Amino acid sequence: MEPKSNMVEEAARIVDAATKNGVTLRLLGGLATRVHCEDLTFCVRDYSDIDLVGLSKEKHEIIDVFETLGYISDTRFNALHGHKRLKFEDTTNNRHVDIFLDHFDMDHDWDLSHRLHVEKYTLPASDLLLMKLQICKINEKDIRHIITMVKDCDIGEKDAPHV
Repeated sequence: MEPKSNMVEEAARIVDAATKNGVTLRLLGGLATRVHCEDLTFCVRDYSDIDLVGLSKEKHEIIDVFETLGYISDTRFNALHGHKRLKFEDTTNNRHVDIFLDHFDMDHDWDLSHRLHVEKYTLPASDLLLMKLQICKINEKDIRHIITMVKDCDIGEKDAPHV
C-alpha cells in the first residue's frame, strides 16, 4: 500500500502499523504539534517531513515496518547514522521520514526512550513544549508551536494524554 498524501493521516498510518507489529513509534515535531492543535487556522502549514521517535532496540523491526509500508530506505544515511537515527523516502509524495532512536539531539540531548508510552500517537505534550522551549535559535514556526501547546493543551501535574 502506498503512503497517503495527507501527512497527518500518513503519520497515523505509520504509528498504527508499527503498533500492530509490536514496534513503538511516536510523532514529534510539527505534525505532533498539529495533532494537539485545536485552532487549525493557527497551526496548519505545509509540512516537509514526518518526524518520529522510536527505540534503538527495535531498529530492525522499524526498518521492516517502513519497507512493508512502501518506503525506500536511505541506505547510505542509515548505514552511517543508524545507531541513532533512520531516514526513509516516500517517493510517491516526494517527502521523507526521520526517525530518532531513543534520543532527540539538537540543541540539547533528550533521552525520550522512557516517554513513548504516555500518548497513542505523539510524545507527551509536555515534552513537545520543552523541546521547543530549549531551542537556541528560535524561528516563527517554533514560536507558533509553543503558542499552540500552551493554549491548546491542559496543564497538569501528571503525565496524561493532551497534558
